Amino acid sequence: MTLTMAKDGSIIIPLEARKKLGLENGGDLEFYVTANGFLAINDDAPFEGEIYTPERKAELLLNNAMTQEEWDEIVAILATEGIDPRQFPSIDMEARNTLPSDADREARIERARAQHPWPQQGA
Repeated sequence: MTLTMAKDGSIIIPLEARKKLGLENGGDLEFYVTANGFLAINDDAPFEGEIYTPERKAELLLNNAMTQEEWDEIVAILATEGIDPRQFPSIDMEARNTLPSDADREARIERARAQHPWPQQGA
């Protein structure tokens, strides 16, 4: 779909798009410029982001835990929100045991740095 810009800078939005967006003549249209174009949003019908269920929130957070301590911290945060991940069959609570401890993770990182040193800045 192509938008046409007049000499005065006004933009003509095709009728099909105006109907789909529910735009009426004289209505406001909020838009955001992005790196690769623009995203137009009708101010009268704002974008509604995804609403996460407690189960989905727990899944997202726990699946991104990097260490056992992070897992435990996430479980504690979820508990303050009344979410117990043990109640959700989609969450494998044993996954915590497959994670390294903070100390183990730090040791792995140090070993990797020793084996594959990065070039020094300015060298």
